[in-house]
Amino acid sequence: MHNKQFIISKRIVADSNFEHINLQNGYVLSFHKELNVVVSGDSILIGHAFQGDSSRDIPEKELLTMTSPIETYSTWNGRWILIYKNEIHPDACAQMGIFYGKIEDELIVSTSLALIADVYNGEYKMNEYMPLEYNLLLSWVPGPYTVIDGIKRLLPTQYLKVDKDFEVCFRNPISKTDYHFLSPEEIYNKIFSLQECTFRYIEKYDFRKFEYTDCKKNVFNIGLTAGYDSRMQATLMKKMGLNFKAHTFERRKSTEQADIKYPRIIAEILNVDWKYIPINKRQAKRVIEYNAHTFDSVKDSDWKWLYTCGQYDKVDGDILVRS
Repeated sequence: MHNKQFIISKRIVADSNFEHINLQNGYVLSFHKELNVVVSGDSILIGHAFQGDSSRDIPEKELLTMTSPIETYSTWNGRWILIYKNEIHPDACAQMGIFYGKIEDELIVSTSLALIADVYNGEYKMNEYMPLEYNLLLSWVPGPYTVIDGIKRLLPTQYLKVDKDFEVCFRNPISKTDYHFLSPEEIYNKIFSLQECTFRYIEKYDFRKFEYTDCKKNVFNIGLTAGYDSRMQATLMKKMGLNFKAHTFERRKSTEQADIKYPRIIAEILNVDWKYIPINKRQAKRVIEYNAHTFDSVKDSDWKWLYTCGQYDKVDGDILVRS
């Protein structure tokens, strides 16, 4: 439970799987042992950041000389959160979610609503506004609000300044390259270079030891459909000379025939191994795990079924690539 999650609050998580770092004003960063945390000077980097600019150093080293966070991380990729002095920044797409707010007049920042609910058990209130209903299938609370009253989710264009309260600031997290003045070939080369640099770092990264190694190269596995995005990504990976495989998941409701026929053909053209992964019987234990981990507030049925039916377990390789 709460694997790879963290919380900043005035309360310590009473769990042997969590470690703790004391911050200012009585606040504590509690984080799961499987979550990578790098402390460097005025900065704390949480998660995994990979450099996309081959002319620059890895993020862990850039922390030492950083004076402008937004400028520094404009070329970083991955899923990460950066704490710099009194600021909290998410990665460019806020893939590693940041939930923030107050309960009992205490400031809280966390990657997990479920962890917040555990730490403040019996003290939080559910959002009194009814979730929106969509086609009688999904219920959801529109961002930045969440199902817990007083707790919001940070949006990708935002970062936080923290003093006695939260100040939400706005940013442009993407590299400032003006593509309007580049030719199609220059745009392609720029994007290819950013991707190749990132993949090369990921290829030699040990996600268990949180370090780069030359002893082993990770094998990637990309999810293929008949769509443009996945076949373009697979083509770029082939051009990079990466060691990768491919797969296609059966969907819960219906799988387009094109998503069965064309991925096999694409894989044959690229000369990579591919397999179709059907849905198995849903595992009750995993349903409970998924709902507990997400605080039953993630309504993406596709990904819920991929986990609870064990389809992820059948993906070969070390790194799953989604596009």
